[in-house]
Amino acid sequence: VVYFHGGGWTGGAAQHSGGQTAWFADQGWLVVSVDYRLATVDEATWDKAPADVACALIWTVEHASALGADVSRVVYFHGDSAGGNL
Repeated sequence: VVYFHGGGWTGGAAQHSGGQTAWFADQGWLVVSVDYRLATVDEATWDKAPADVACALIWTVEHASALGADVSRVVYFHGDSAGGNL
C-alpha cells in the first residue's frame, strides 16, 4: 500500500495516518507512507505535489524487493482528503 496523507494541501504528514496505515500493516501488507510538498501562503504546490507522488511510486517500485515486497503484485494506492485526491 502506498499511502498519501490528507491535510487540505497545507498540513499533515506521512506519520499522521489516523490508524489507516496500521490497519493495512496489521493485515500483513507492506505500507509506504509518503510526504509531499505542502502549499504555503507564499507558494502553491498544485504542480509539485503530483510530481512528488510520481517520485514516491518510482522509489517504491525500485526498493520493493529490499522492503520485502513482490513487485509483480498489485500495488494499492490509498489516501485521504488531499492525499486521496493525489
